Order: sequence, then C-alpha cells, then structure tokens
Amino acid sequence: MSRAAAKSLTASRSRALQGRVRVPGETTVVEPVATGDHTERMLRHFGATVTSVMRDGAAHITVTGHAELNGRAVTVPADPSSAAFIVAAAVLVPGSEVTAEGVLVNPTRTGLYVTLQAMGADIAFLNERKQGGEPVADIRVRHGRLKGVRVPPERAASMIDDYPILAVIAAFADGETRMEGLAELKSKGSDRLAASAVGLAANGIAHAVEGEALTVIGATSVRGDGIPDPRPRQRPPRHRG
Repeated sequence: MSRAAAKSLTASRSRALQGRVRVPGETTVVEPVATGDHTERMLRHFGATVTSVMRDGAAHITVTGHAELNGRAVTVPADPSSAAFIVAAAVLVPGSEVTAEGVLVNPTRTGLYVTLQAMGADIAFLNERKQGGEPVADIRVRHGRLKGVRVPPERAASMIDDYPILAVIAAFADGETRMEGLAELKSKGSDRLAASAVGLAANGIAHAVEGEALTVIGATSVRGDGIPDPRPRQRPPRHRG
C-alpha cells in the first residue's frame, strides 16, 4: 500500500472512530496496514473504551458507543521530528550531552531514534510517562561514535520526516548507511530526497540515489562549507492523527 493510501486510511479510521463514540453498540475498524494510533489514545484519555488487537495480520480497532466522555487536561508533547535537530547536534559534537524534555515517544513516531540506537548512538529515554494518553519521555543524548546501518523500508512510516537529518548524521558515521522506502520524500511538490542529495554533494559527501533509496558513505571529515541550491525546499514535519 502506498503512503498516500495509508494516510487516507488513517484519516478514514479516525473519522469512523470519533463518529461512533456516541452511537450505540460496538464499531470495529479493520486496518490492513499499521498507521498512527493517536486517535485511539486521545479517545481513551477522554474516557472512551477503545481496544486494538492484531488478527490475521491486520489491526482490529473497536470503539464502544454511548461513551461517557469527560473533559481532561491535555499537554501536547514535544514533536520528535523537531527534537531531531538538537539530538543530531548532540550525537555529532564531541563532549556533548543534551536532554530534550517531554518528547513524544509513540512507537509510530520514533523510527529515527531506533535507527540512531542501531548506529551506536548513546540515547536513553528517561522519566517515561503518559501525557494526554500518549507516551512521553525525556530523551538524553550523548556524543558517540556511529556506524552505518541499513534502514528498512518498513520503518519509513515512523520517520518519514526525519530522513534528511539522518542523511546528515550518516555523513559522519563509519561505513555505509542505506535508507530504503523513501518514495514519500518525492511527493507533495517538494522532492526532499533530491534536496538531501544536493546538500550532501555540496559538502563533498559520497552518496547515491537509487530509485526510492538513498545511500550515504560516511567520511572521516566533512568539509561543511557547501551551500546547496535553496530551491529544493524541505517542508516542515507533519503531524499525523
């Protein structure tokens, strides 16, 4: 299933769940491809009964109608894609230690952090807690030596906005980092895959774009004075429901 289709499915599922909260009986939405679960978490936070089980390779999400919803305080967690730039700086600059507080660590949004840990980054989720039904943590990051890894295409959904900054980090890692399944980076009128390649080339970083994959070869030193063409613009991180 394409990312566009997956996003359409997410929106349809969210509307169905919210619309059925006040309807008698139970409503089950069957989702063949895992997407964000923010709607389910929000509904539970306000008092609805929502269950989710995997059956026959698909998620079956059930909401019980006639829910008694109650007003609740909601603190919006910090966005993990915005925190990624601070995290990247801490990982790369010797002697660094940074803690990003109150960051969303929903598994559907933490693909970059999973990848960095696989690369050897010293990243720890501290003070894990729930905020507005969502998992939140303080992310402590320390500088460390990194190694190249393969980032599988099935991880793309949880980090699609983070590949450009991962490409920068990969430039400083030992060996080759290959990122696969990047089709969505070329959509929405802003080819972020091409823009990332332009930035790497401007700074002398060996790389290759092959279809929907980007491979970055880490360097012992990065020139860092290249100025890429500003026309391929990266759109801001998008929030998914």
